[in-house]
Amino acid sequence: MKLVQVTDLFGITNSRANQPTQPEVQNVNPETLGEKKVYLEWQTTARVQRKGANQKLMRTFTIIGAVVALLLVLMHEFTLILVIASVIFISQILSKTPPEMIKHEVSSHGVSYAGQLYRWTELKQFFFTKNNELDILAVDTKDPIPGRLFLSIHAKDKDHLKEVISKYLPYLEREPRTVFDKAFDSVMSKFNFEGK
Repeated sequence: MKLVQVTDLFGITNSRANQPTQPEVQNVNPETLGEKKVYLEWQTTARVQRKGANQKLMRTFTIIGAVVALLLVLMHEFTLILVIASVIFISQILSKTPPEMIKHEVSSHGVSYAGQLYRWTELKQFFFTKNNELDILAVDTKDPIPGRLFLSIHAKDKDHLKEVISKYLPYLEREPRTVFDKAFDSVMSKFNFEGK
């Protein structure tokens, strides 16, 4: 018995519910693609602009951080303090810096993400998701790095993108979720970051 069958049995996963819609073009040969035909190109921000955090939440995190830092000083963990301070510093810089605009393109040769072309033969499947009220096109790659491309899209282009990309790649109705994704969502739903 395979692991997927066991997890399906206990209700952890449901591998049959998220079967992809098969593409029209099964095997795309890069040599026979011919001239590049651009179906859609657009510009969006490279990342989501984060809003300022709630002041009460920031005070709470500052107090917790000061207590943890004091404990680490008492334990002579100066390297760990330096690593944590570096992560906080970088996250603050990224939240204050406005995101840059990048260009995306879907063509007969593949998906171009910020100038990097991923050919159809390098991609597995695609689906749509949302992140902070922003529509996202997610395309899985066959290589483990990057693994998944997240392209911000305009809501009006969603149907056109689905029609074009489904010619080359299988379409998933829902985002594939692992046990770890479900556990993370369950834990995060217990916290209130809005301060309400």
